Amino acid sequence: MSQNTSSTQTIFPFVYLKECAQFHLKESENSQEGHFHSSMSCIIFSAFTMEAFLNYMGSCVFDFWDELERHLTSVNKLNVICSQLNIQSDFSDRPFQSFVKAFNLKNYLNQGKIVSYSQTAPLASAGYAAGWTGWEERCTPEQAREIYEDMLRIMKVLDQEVEGETSPLSIEEMSQSSLS
Repeated sequence: MSQNTSSTQTIFPFVYLKECAQFHLKESENSQEGHFHSSMSCIIFSAFTMEAFLNYMGSCVFDFWDELERHLTSVNKLNVICSQLNIQSDFSDRPFQSFVKAFNLKNYLNQGKIVSYSQTAPLASAGYAAGWTGWEERCTPEQAREIYEDMLRIMKVLDQEVEGETSPLSIEEMSQSSLS
């Protein structure tokens, strides 16, 4: 006679989002042709990762996070959590500066505003692609790596300061923590 066993598994969405950011980072660094889109995807998924991680950390730090988080911007979420954990968040310097870059790009693209521009010089001599609005220059493998690595640095700093909680930062770690 077989015996049924029950186990509880915990899914951390930020882990899957981090894996997507990492995948697109590798793609951007290994592909000349598609590095723009892969870099953009890495930065956007880095912002998604941070948002999900902040919501997780907020729920670890505040009993009333579900009510609080709905009224806060991403930057304010990070500030509130850092303040509660006595972490200095300096947005004029890395890694927190990268947080702002990632969320500015995510918010700009998420709003999908149409941009019109006048072209007075030939495209080749202007030195940029049609539709240039400034954010495109951030979609490089170098910027994607910087933002991705800074996101991980912020996550590790926050994670170290929350007593009794250790967050998995990979799918393998998540699977191992669910089994124990």
